[in-house]
Amino acid sequence: EAAPDKFTVGLMDPPFQVGQPFQIPLELQDEFGHPTSGTNKLQPVLEASGLDLSYEGTEAKGSTLVIKKVTALGDVGSHQGKNFNLKVTLPGLEEDTQVLKIRLLPGPPSSLHVKPADDSLQVENGKELSFDVEVRDKAGNISTQPKLDVTCKFTGSSGLPTYSVDCSNTGRGVLTGDPIQVRNMKKEQWLRAVISCPSFRGIPAIEKKVVVTPSTRASTLELSYMDQEQETTVQVRHQASVTCTAGDTLDGLTFTVLDEASRILPITEATAAKIKVNWTPRLNTKEVLKGNLPAIKVPLSVTETKYCQVTLHDHYPIELGFTIRSQAGEGIHLRCTCTGEQVLRYGEKLQGDIHITVVDTHGNPTKLTQGGLKYLNVEADGLDTSACSRALGEKSDHFVLKNIRFHSEGPLGTKELCVTWRDLQEFVRLVVVPGPPVGMEIIDWPEDGPLMVYNGTEFDKPLVVQLIDAAGNPSQESGVGVQLDKDKGLELTPSPQCVKTDASGRANFGIMAASGTKGDYEFRPKAQIGKKTIEGPTLMVMIVPDPTKPVAVNVEYNRNAVYIAGDKLTEFIVSICAEDESVITEVPISNVRMKVWKQDGGQLLKRPPPVAFVFDPDPIKDTDKKGHFYFRDRRVPEKSGIHSIMFQYNVSRQNIIYSNLIAINVQPGAPVKLAPESAPGTPTVSNTARSASRTLLKQLKLVLKDQYDNPAGEHVNGEVVLRVAGEETQEEEVPQMVGGSKEMTVELVRGVALVQNVTMQQNSPGRDGKQYFLQCSPKSLQLSRTNPIPPFNLSFMFYNNVRKQEEMANLTREKDALLQTIRTYKQLFDTTQQLISEMKISVHEAKQSEQSLRMELRNQAVPASCLESKVDELLGIRMQERDETLNSPRRQCGLNPAPKGDQEILGKIGHLALVEDDDIARVLSWHMASDMDCVVTVTTAKAKQVYAGSHGRQQVLPLDSIYRRNLPDWNRPLPHLRGNRTNFVTKGNPVYARDMLIFPQDPDNCKLVFGMLLGETVILDSLDDANAYRQEVVKITHCPTLLTRSGDRIRSNGKFGGVQNKAIPVEKMKGAIFGAPLPLAYHALCTQIDTLEKYREAMIKRINAEDDLNFQLEAEELPEKQQQRQELQEAQEQFRDIEKRLGKATLT
Repeated sequence: EAAPDKFTVGLMDPPFQVGQPFQIPLELQDEFGHPTSGTNKLQPVLEASGLDLSYEGTEAKGSTLVIKKVTALGDVGSHQGKNFNLKVTLPGLEEDTQVLKIRLLPGPPSSLHVKPADDSLQVENGKELSFDVEVRDKAGNISTQPKLDVTCKFTGSSGLPTYSVDCSNTGRGVLTGDPIQVRNMKKEQWLRAVISCPSFRGIPAIEKKVVVTPSTRASTLELSYMDQEQETTVQVRHQASVTCTAGDTLDGLTFTVLDEASRILPITEATAAKIKVNWTPRLNTKEVLKGNLPAIKVPLSVTETKYCQVTLHDHYPIELGFTIRSQAGEGIHLRCTCTGEQVLRYGEKLQGDIHITVVDTHGNPTKLTQGGLKYLNVEADGLDTSACSRALGEKSDHFVLKNIRFHSEGPLGTKELCVTWRDLQEFVRLVVVPGPPVGMEIIDWPEDGPLMVYNGTEFDKPLVVQLIDAAGNPSQESGVGVQLDKDKGLELTPSPQCVKTDASGRANFGIMAASGTKGDYEFRPKAQIGKKTIEGPTLMVMIVPDPTKPVAVNVEYNRNAVYIAGDKLTEFIVSICAEDESVITEVPISNVRMKVWKQDGGQLLKRPPPVAFVFDPDPIKDTDKKGHFYFRDRRVPEKSGIHSIMFQYNVSRQNIIYSNLIAINVQPGAPVKLAPESAPGTPTVSNTARSASRTLLKQLKLVLKDQYDNPAGEHVNGEVVLRVAGEETQEEEVPQMVGGSKEMTVELVRGVALVQNVTMQQNSPGRDGKQYFLQCSPKSLQLSRTNPIPPFNLSFMFYNNVRKQEEMANLTREKDALLQTIRTYKQLFDTTQQLISEMKISVHEAKQSEQSLRMELRNQAVPASCLESKVDELLGIRMQERDETLNSPRRQCGLNPAPKGDQEILGKIGHLALVEDDDIARVLSWHMASDMDCVVTVTTAKAKQVYAGSHGRQQVLPLDSIYRRNLPDWNRPLPHLRGNRTNFVTKGNPVYARDMLIFPQDPDNCKLVFGMLLGETVILDSLDDANAYRQEVVKITHCPTLLTRSGDRIRSNGKFGGVQNKAIPVEKMKGAIFGAPLPLAYHALCTQIDTLEKYREAMIKRINAEDDLNFQLEAEELPEKQQQRQELQEAQEQFRDIEKRLGKATLT
C-alpha cells in the first residue's frame, strides 16, 4: 500500500469541555484517496486561537491515527460555551492541514471564588452576612453542574444559621440567610465561616473569620416601681413576682430600653409607638416618652394572680413579664364555715369542725397567731361549752372549733352559734336533728284497738314504719332494713320483705292484705342496726269474715226423697253463703245455675261436664226468702241410675263457686212393656226335616221396662208364656211347636226372661209364605191386673220350602239392615232440622236483644255511628272517663273506719252519710262534731263488744236503745208550713238538715240515727235569715236549732254568737267531715258502660248465632249431605221393593 499523502478528520464524540480530555481520529489516505496505514512517527500539531491545547500522544489503528487525550484550556465566555476553529497539522504529508469547528463548554467545577475576598469580616449581631460566590473550572470559566450547592457554616456559638445557595444552573449566586444572632452578647465575639460545595469534595473549601459586634438596637427592657412604704425604687426582674396589698394600685412604674451592650437607648416617638402593655389597651404617649407606664390594679383575692407584660415590638419582640400577687389587708370581718354538714344529731357532737377566718375587706384570710385564741369566744342557747375546744389551723390562717354539742334537753331545730374575736362577731346556723334510732312507731295506725279487716282484704292505708330516737323524735336514718315478725296463722300479701328506710327514716311496706282464720293476730316491725336490734310496737289485727264475699253455695232439699225416672225432683233451695256464714242477699239470679248429669263409668266427676243439663232458678216470689233461690218441679232424668246434681254461683267468668256434689239414684218406673234386650230381626222357619230350618229362636233375652226403656222388673218374678198366633183370627191354622203345642212357658226372674231354642214341629200346619207372630206374655203376681202389660210380638215368616225359606231369610235380613239405615238417616236429618230451627230462633232473639239495647243507647245520646264498629273504642273512652271521674279529688271523711265484717256494725256516723254541698257539709260536720266518731251498732251486746275492744276509748250507739216514739217524722213539713199553709214569707231557703243527707247503705237505720241526732234542725242561707225565721216561727210553734250555710248556729233556746256557735274551717276538722257523693256524671257513665257492655255481648252473640246458622246452612248444601239424602232415597226404594217381594204392603 502507498504512504499517507493526505488525511481527513473522522467522527468525534462531543460535548467538549474545558480541561476534559477528548480524542481526534484522523483518517489517512494515499494520493488516490485510498485508506492507508499510518505510523507513530506522524506527530500532529494542534492550534486554536484563544486556546491552550495539549495531548498525551497518538495511536495508529489501521488507516486511522487517533490523537489521544486532547485537553483544551481557555475562556469560553459563558456556560453555553464558545465555537473555536481547531487546526490539525500532520507535518510530512502532501496535504498536511485540516481545520475543524468545535464548540467548547466550561469544564467541571474546580474552585470557589468568594467576595469579599478578605479573610476577616465584621458584622453586627442580629444582622445577616452576604457572600458573592462563583464556581469555576480549571480555566477560570464559571461552571454549572447538577446539585451544585454552595453552603456556609458558622461555628463558634450556638444557634447560628447555615447559608446555602443553588448554583446548578448559573454557576454563581449570593450566599446569605438568617441574621447572625449570638445570645447574651456583651462584647465582640469571633466566629468561623466555612464555605464549601458538599457534593463536590474535590473543590477546596474557603474559611473566613467573622467578628460579631454587639447590636445597637433595643435588646432588653428594665422596669422599676416606687415602694411607697419603704420609699425606694424596686427593680422588677423578668418573670419575677411582685407582692402588693389586695385591692391596692401599683403605680410609679418606669421603664428603660437597653441595647445588647446594656447601653441606654433614647425613647423616640417611634419607640414609644412600639411599646405595649397587657393591663390596659391604650397608653399615654407623652408619659411613655418620659419612660412612665400606667398604674396596675392589684387583684382583690389572694388566690388570684395577675400576669403583667411590657412588650417592645421592634425588629423582634422584646418583652418583660412579671406576676402580681395579692396579700391580705387588715382583718375587719369574721367568716365561719363548717367542714361537714351543718346538721348534728340529738345528743351527739357535730361531725365536722367550724373554721373561723379573719378576713379583710375583700374576704381574704389574714395570718393568725396562737396568742389570738384567747380572744375567741363561742355562745349559743343550750350549747355544751365544756365539750367545745379551740385550736389554730395548720396554715395559721384560721381558728378551729371542735366538739360542738348541745344539751339533750334542748328543743330540736335551728340553733344560732355566736362567734366573737376581739371586736368582730359572726353567727353560724346549725340544725339539730333527731338522734340515732332506738325505736320505731307506726304512722296512722289506729290506737283505739286492733285493726279490723276482712279476710283477704287490704288495709285502708299503707303500712309505714318510722324510726325514732330516744326522745321520740322521728329519726332520719336511711338504709336501715326493717322486717316484720308475725304470728304463724297470719298471712300478709304481698309477703313482707326486708324494706330499707328512705331519707326521712321511713320504711314503706305499701298497702298489704291480711288473710287467715277468724281471730286476733299480732305482728311487729324490727330492724338491725349494726349489732343492735330495735323493735317497734306490737300491732294487732283482727280478721273478721267478710259478709259480702261469697265462699260457698248452700243447698237445702229433702235428702230422703225417692226419685222415679221422668217424675219430678224434690224442691232445691239454694243460697250463697259469705265468710261469716250469713246469706248474701244481693246476688243476681242469672249467676245461679243448676246442672244435672249422669255418672258414667266408675269415676265420679267432681265438676259438671259440658254435656250436663243446665237449669235456671224459678222466678222470685214474694213468699220466697230473701237471698234464696228455688228450683221447683224439675223433671227427674228419664234414664235410671246414679245422677249428679251440682249448683254453681258465677262470681265472675274465672271465679265459679260450686256446691257439694249431690248424688241421686234414679229408679225406674212401673214396668209397662216387655221388650227384647236387643232387636232380634225377623226370623224365618220352614216345614222341613232339618231342625236348624225349623228353629225360630236360639236365644232371646226379654226384659220388663218402664215407659223410658229402663229395666223395671227388679222385684218381679213369674213366667212368660210364648204362643204362636196369626195375623187374622184365633181359629186360623198356625204352626205348632215341638210336641204339637201352640205355647210354652219361660221363667221370669227379677224381670228378665231368657228364651232359648224355640223350634217348630216337623210337618207343622201353616200357610206357605205367611207371617206369624210369637206372642210373649208376662205373668206375675207383682204385676198389675188392671193395667196388664201387653205381650211382645215377634213376627216370623213360615215356609214349606227350605230353598224359599233361605231366599226369604236373606231378603228379611236385607230388609232389617235397610230399615236400620233409614231410621239412622231420618234421625240425623230430623236432628239437623231441629238444630237449624233452634238456631233461627236464637238469631231472632239475639237481633231483638241487640235492637232493644241499641234503642236504649240512643236514648242515652250515644251516636248511632259508634254502634257499628267503634263499640270497643267508645267503651274504652267511657271507662277512662269513669275512672277519671272516680279518681278526681272530692271531699272524703278522714276518720278511721269502724270494724268491718260484722253485720251488726253499721259504721261510724261520719261514714254513714254523704253531703253534696260543701258549705252544708262543713256546718253539719261541725254541728255533729262530737258524734262523728261514734260507732253505730244494731244491738247493745255488739256495742259493748266494740267498747271493750277499744279499752273504753270508742263511743258507741246501739239502735235497740233508741226511744223511737219521739223521733221526728221524716216527711214532716217545715215549721212555717205546718197546718198545710204558709204562715209567713220566708227568706234564706230553709230546709231540714236531714234532707241534705244521702245514705249509701241501710237507709232505714240511718234515718233512725240521724233523726234522733239532728231532730228538726233547719238550715238557712245566712245568720240574718235565721234570726228572721226564728222570730216568725216562735210566734206559732217551738223553733228548732237553726244552722246557716255561712257556718253560724242558733240553738233551739235562741242563743247564738261566740266561738261556740261558729263553724271552724275544714282544715281544722282533722278529717271529721261528711264525704261528698260521686257526681251524677259518674252514675251516668256507669249506666252507659253497663249498657255498652251488654250491647257488645248481644252484638257478639248475634254475630256468632248468624255465623253458626250460616255455617249449618252451608253444611246442608255440601256434597256429603246431598249424598246422604240420595242414599236415604235409594234405601227407601230398596226397602219398598223387598217388601213387595216379601208380599207386604208398601211402607207408608
